[in-house]
Amino acid sequence: MTGEGFEAILGGMEAAGLSDHAGTGRVATGPGFWSVLGAMQAAPTVARGDEAGAPQPGEALESLLTPPPDTDPAAIARDLAIRPGLAAAQLNGIRRAFAGANHPDLMPPQHREAATIRMQVANRLIDEALRNGRRASAA
Repeated sequence: MTGEGFEAILGGMEAAGLSDHAGTGRVATGPGFWSVLGAMQAAPTVARGDEAGAPQPGEALESLLTPPPDTDPAAIARDLAIRPGLAAAQLNGIRRAFAGANHPDLMPPQHREAATIRMQVANRLIDEALRNGRRASAA
């Protein structure tokens, strides 16, 4: 179809039975098509000539295939590995490391809501451990 005008493309679609009588295209698409299209639109664009940081082929598709972050509080607690007796500095270090790996701004757009929940749960667990540590040291 390279070099064909728009009218010629529409004529070819009509001849193939892919056009309705009003002249608008009618192509069967499923929900997967629209999610890939949405991801392509949400993918960062890079100005021409700026090859550093340019999205790699399949990068948008790969982000669609990755599972969302786990929001189960038990799984988050396991990931944090909080145990009794950790000092406040250690707990704050765990918080920073967790945020560095799980912050919503670092996630693909379709996973940011789950990442936000994950960060909220982690912060609550760490805050609780800090409170428990203060109580233990005061006793």
